[in-house]
Amino acid sequence: MIKKIATIDFFGSEGCEMNLLHDGKKFTGSEPRNGFVNQKESISLRAKKCPKILNNSGRLTKPLMRCNDVLYETTFEEAFELIHNKIKNSVPEKNVFFAGARLTNEELYLIQKLARAGVQTNHIDSFHYLNRTAKYYNINKNDNIQLEELDDCGRIFLLGAELNVDNDIYYQLIQQLRNDKKIPVELITRYLESPMRPYVDQAIDVDSYYYFVKAVIYYLLSNNKECGLFAQALPDELQSFKQKVLSEKYLDLIEKSGIADMATLEDWAERYLAEPHAVIVYTEQELSSNTVRQLINLQMITGKLGIPSSGILSIKEKNNAQGLFDMGITSEKGVGYRDFSPEYIEQLKTLWNVPKIETTVSDVARCLLNDQYENMFIFGEDPVGCDMSEEVGESLVQSRFLVVQDYFLTETATMADVVLPATFPFETGGSFTNTVKQLQMFSKAVQSPVKMNNLEQLATLLQKFGITTEADPMTIFGEMTQLFELGCCGSKRHQFVYTEEDNDLLLFNSGCDGLMLMLDNEM
Repeated sequence: MIKKIATIDFFGSEGCEMNLLHDGKKFTGSEPRNGFVNQKESISLRAKKCPKILNNSGRLTKPLMRCNDVLYETTFEEAFELIHNKIKNSVPEKNVFFAGARLTNEELYLIQKLARAGVQTNHIDSFHYLNRTAKYYNINKNDNIQLEELDDCGRIFLLGAELNVDNDIYYQLIQQLRNDKKIPVELITRYLESPMRPYVDQAIDVDSYYYFVKAVIYYLLSNNKECGLFAQALPDELQSFKQKVLSEKYLDLIEKSGIADMATLEDWAERYLAEPHAVIVYTEQELSSNTVRQLINLQMITGKLGIPSSGILSIKEKNNAQGLFDMGITSEKGVGYRDFSPEYIEQLKTLWNVPKIETTVSDVARCLLNDQYENMFIFGEDPVGCDMSEEVGESLVQSRFLVVQDYFLTETATMADVVLPATFPFETGGSFTNTVKQLQMFSKAVQSPVKMNNLEQLATLLQKFGITTEADPMTIFGEMTQLFELGCCGSKRHQFVYTEEDNDLLLFNSGCDGLMLMLDNEM
């Protein structure tokens, strides 16, 4: 008899409900499940192909410890004792914690709690966004259109969005709108052999998305075409921004963008400005964070931000990349993506029952390069295996006491001193927040072969530092939501922000997720 295991897609960022099919011995398939998000009953290519990976015989079920350069099985008690001793014998700032974009909100919350309250370090980050000025990727829910709004848009512009490769669900939806409702779809791409090229009505080739957007902004401002709510409400800020933009050279921006000629860019700008319900769709893995920031400026200049069926659709690379922001997986912000104000720090101390919270902001990437850490803890990421340069990942993790939690013995895990076996989301329960900031909760559906699930492991480590924490997902959810700030923060997010130049793109493939890397290699 086939059992249906209800869960949420733990690869794609759409948040589609799905069932895994299991015959009692192995996974036999997967299928879409109708739900709050998945009303069209879609399933991503990765979710469709994942059962084969889940059946991999190399699944870790017990902790491993290194002795004489060999990893051998041990008990959770021995592994936790070694971890605790290593931390206690170092100063707090010599410890750094990394958490992956595949983890549940509850797992992310306990990881940062272990770091800040237990170890007393604020050195927290994710390889997923490492060195990418991640804050610009945190698009407010009200500024990111919802999927149903695409039905009433007038024109769709794909900017660095190779959807039929990376996001099949969005690809199918946009193609349906293009075919059934005759909504024009345009592509701006830096790939001469873009796989999306045959499936759009028009394609524009560029070398740089960043300088393309900046050149469009320059053209609009130099011709006094700014309009809409934000141009009226923020005149001083807009004027300051405009002066900085127009201090650059238009021809330089055109040349750096790599577009064929000025007329092509200006025609695009006019089409975009003229369409009252224009939507720009982009994927985070293709756009730098500074490009995203300039896209927000473009929305504000043209008055499209906040208009129904108009604006941007930001597509994140992983199922819970948004959770990294919401759960404070950065040294700059706490849970709820809040600043460390005196009031907030007092709230943390009271909630966690600790006398002190470390909140010193640090540049984790720079500290890594300067070899400032003795102990490194990596939960749900594989920077060595996913390294695009085949140099950066290994150099970042070597010569340290390294602890890795993962499903399989990834390339990063093979370098670890302690490897903790991870449990799948459907073996643990919890919640994800999808790319348009819809929160979805799901329950533990099957018993794991791992003795302690991810939340139980983290709660036990916290206990070693004298911090009692429940391992129940609902209890953790109730605790973490106490730290979210209520009310509107529009004045904080609606600002014109000038950037001088482009910044780095991503360093790691497959969202720095070893499981997704296995699947991508298989596909």
